[in-house]
Amino acid sequence: MKIKNLTTLLLTLLVSGGLWAEGEFPIELTCEVGDGMFYINVGKVPEETWVEALTIKAKDRADGVWWLAKTHVGKKTFARKALFKLDSNHLSFEIASSFTGTVQFDINRFTGKIRVNNYFEGECFKGFKEYKERKF
Repeated sequence: MKIKNLTTLLLTLLVSGGLWAEGEFPIELTCEVGDGMFYINVGKVPEETWVEALTIKAKDRADGVWWLAKTHVGKKTFARKALFKLDSNHLSFEIASSFTGTVQFDINRFTGKIRVNNYFEGECFKGFKEYKERKF
């Protein structure tokens, strides 16, 4: 009798866990790295995951947005299948880049911190934030 109850409990937890995860995606983020700002939409699969740049790379800067070019602004660049890992702690994926071949993203789901190419750091905020006016 106890094994039947345990089996029922485990099945219930598995099913309810799957239902909870189902409503989790897409995850819409606004991320800031250096002077760059971009939207990230994380789906369950690479074909639903994309990055859209909101700013352009400054010619004389070598910061976290060096991979952004004028051609990226306002366009969605979708994740590649090669590196795509979503778990309870991190969201990790890569996109194609004309400069380096790929750009890797790793987002900590607890802190909101983002690392680009395991070097540049920034922060992500839930939702697609609109930048309407300058701070100063």
